[in-house]
Amino acid sequence: MTRALAFGAAGCIVFGTVASGQSATQQQDAFSVLKHKTGWVELGLLRRGEDGLFNVEHGGKSFEILGRESKLADLPRVHDRIRATRGWDVWILNYSVTGEQERLVSPETRQTTTRRVDCTGLIVLPGTVVDVQDIQISKPYGALRAVWARVAPAP
Repeated sequence: MTRALAFGAAGCIVFGTVASGQSATQQQDAFSVLKHKTGWVELGLLRRGEDGLFNVEHGGKSFEILGRESKLADLPRVHDRIRATRGWDVWILNYSVTGEQERLVSPETRQTTTRRVDCTGLIVLPGTVVDVQDIQISKPYGALRAVWARVAPAP
């Protein structure tokens, strides 16, 4: 399995239970557990097309950009607000070892796949609106690149 594929398959261990009737607003409050209220989510994978450009993949687009026109292949920019169209696990590099100390460092910087020590146990539910604070795109792994965004709850 390549690194990029492992991102989608890694899955985060959920340390709490999200009730099936819980609203996105209630789940967004899970960020209040984090002192600095920010973490990384994988938005999807980019696949190089025959035209040499990368297109968003990974089960379809996992977000919609709010407040500006966007095309299917557009990626959010810093300061954009995006709405999750499917759930995202929240990751912080070495979270279970160093807490939020490495919150500004993308999981993409790790030389191996994301690990369980990076998992916060938080999930951003579909419909939740977040602010994009940083975007990182991985080096190519074959024809794939992973797209990570550091997000925080929208005010």
